[in-house]
Amino acid sequence: MKNNIETVIFDFGGVLVEDAAPGRNKYLADFLQVSLEKFERAYGKLRDPFMQREFPEREFWPLLCEDLSVKVPETPYSLWTASFAQEYKKRDSMFTLVSSLRDKGYKVGLLSNIEVPILDYVFDDLKG
Repeated sequence: MKNNIETVIFDFGGVLVEDAAPGRNKYLADFLQVSLEKFERAYGKLRDPFMQREFPEREFWPLLCEDLSVKVPETPYSLWTASFAQEYKKRDSMFTLVSSLRDKGYKVGLLSNIEVPILDYVFDDLKG
């Protein structure tokens, strides 16, 4: 039987890297000094529009903090990226598999719904 597979596509979060969401949410809840449950409830209201790029991170925090009744954090960096970086853990075995597939001539793709603020962080790391 002929192998017709030319390309293998991998999801990013939870496949190539550990799922950062649980730790990220705890980091952000602690940073904002609210309970994890309260943070996740407020974030749940904004998650889809934020993920769909209806507004950038600089507009996300005022909306979230208003719902949480806390002061908007003033940071010189992306708080979203900082929270992700705390939890970012590659699955080395998966990257070994990706390299092996590429060495065998397969095209390899990456699919993800990661948030826009962390794209540069991830791309910089993947480029090495």
